[in-house]
Amino acid sequence: VVLPALWLGEHAWAASAAALGLGLALFSVQRALLILFFFNIVVPAEVLLALQLPGGLYPQEALLLGVLVFALIDLFYRRGLSLRLTPADLPVLVFLAVSLFSALVGALLDNSQSQIVRDVRYPLYYAVFFLVTQFAEEDDLVRFFLPVLLLAGLVGSAEYILEFAGA
Repeated sequence: VVLPALWLGEHAWAASAAALGLGLALFSVQRALLILFFFNIVVPAEVLLALQLPGGLYPQEALLLGVLVFALIDLFYRRGLSLRLTPADLPVLVFLAVSLFSALVGALLDNSQSQIVRDVRYPLYYAVFFLVTQFAEEDDLVRFFLPVLLLAGLVGSAEYILEFAGA
């Protein structure tokens, strides 16, 4: 998965990284979330936005879709549709429902597909909230998520320092 990226072009490494991350994600929702968080924090936004996969998806969206699919499988087969409810579920769910409803209204009013996708893309990232509340145990937040987020923060800080230094 990784080696073809060395010969295929300037940004081909991102497709390989996305495929590798998706492969890792298929073994655990928690690992997939860690990969998704680290990937989104460490890779500069201009690089993420310059890479577009087939279908108009960005690499982080492909990872998110992989996480969502595996989360649904886990929810149905391992947990028997058992959900954890939190006080923040309703406001986030209403926000997501309004976002989807606005996309439906846009489609009914014959807005262009690119406009609809652009307007609904970022609000749907809030679905990650449900993934974290449903699939991350409290122990795992401290043991796994905190170190990954700290490491990603350090890498992001180093990127900014190098950018300001002119590197």
